[in-house]
Amino acid sequence: MNKALKKALSIGATLALVLCLIFTSTISVFASYQDGTYYVGMSCEGGSGRGGVASATVTVSGGYVSTVALTMTSGNYDYCYDPVTGAKVNAVGSGNSVFYINYPGSTFSFTADTTAMSAPHEITYTVYLDLSGVPQASYGPSPEEIAKAELEKKLAAADELIGQIGEVSIGSKAAIESAREAVNAFSEEEQKGLKNLAVLEDAEKAFEAIEKKIADADALIEKIGDDIGLESEADIEAAKKAVSELTEDEAKELKNLSKLQSAEDIFKEVKEAAEKAAAEAARRREILSYVAAGAAVVLVLGVTIFFHLRKGKEQQQ
Repeated sequence: MNKALKKALSIGATLALVLCLIFTSTISVFASYQDGTYYVGMSCEGGSGRGGVASATVTVSGGYVSTVALTMTSGNYDYCYDPVTGAKVNAVGSGNSVFYINYPGSTFSFTADTTAMSAPHEITYTVYLDLSGVPQASYGPSPEEIAKAELEKKLAAADELIGQIGEVSIGSKAAIESAREAVNAFSEEEQKGLKNLAVLEDAEKAFEAIEKKIADADALIEKIGDDIGLESEADIEAAKKAVSELTEDEAKELKNLSKLQSAEDIFKEVKEAAEKAAAEAARRREILSYVAAGAAVVLVLGVTIFFHLRKGKEQQQ
């Protein structure tokens, strides 16, 4: 089989899977069910085939499926990623691991971590749920109401991601980006339903301020240059002050920190050499002043003695 044919078949299979997911998800989302919790038929693909999802339970609230409980084949699974929000979900249960996730549709993929191997390993599984055994409601919400409820659920999940950002630091980048990605999935009109949008925007501004503070410190270090002399003191002190205002984690993000440390060491040597030279010059000046003073005294004494002797000769004559 040539490469072009293989590529065409691959694209065709991908499109078929996407259409299948859309079709099955649409049927399950807009179906109106009786509220309650139900075991459902399921199958699971992925991994080595020896592990994965053993059984599934769905919870119906307000006429639509809201959550899914996935019971794994062993207790060796410690966490997975929610297929709707992408958030990490820890396993519960004293026996086989159980994950409670948001309902993503009747066919979905999710990634779970297993500790059964020599090292923890993340495995992606594809799950197929059969909701035909879930009893239909004799009456229930309209498709519009269900769509609204689905939107509210997704908005709440995005609000939760924003709430997980917490106090902004240099380590908040991943959390902020995840929250922003979730928010950008909504239209501008839909975003008005978010409760924590202002919190995200404030967090982004705070993170930008931290990045600017680090960049400004790097720029001040770069300004020192490579030719270190006594005139470099002001630039070195300005850079040291900027670095001292960073937290330990922020300082680790500096590109030029080693350059500042090197400049400080060189400046210390230059300053010590200059102080030593100044002290030596002062000592020489002091010695010269003593010599000059002594010479002046000798000169005065010489002149005095000369005139005294001259006067004595004149008196003798």
